Amino acid sequence: SVEHLFSKSRHLCQDARRSFKAKTIMEAMLTKMWIKAGFLKHAALDCGRG
Repeated sequence: SVEHLFSKSRHLCQDARRSFKAKTIMEAMLTKMWIKAGFLKHAALDCGRG
């Protein structure tokens, strides 16, 4: 539910991240859920760094 996602996203919405747009927060939450579900691997998010 929307309420559940909003509650889970509170750590993304701290003072330092206040300027995030709703779309950015939604994308971050979906990415986290996909990793936990096994749809994405952590290495896939490395973007070629080290």
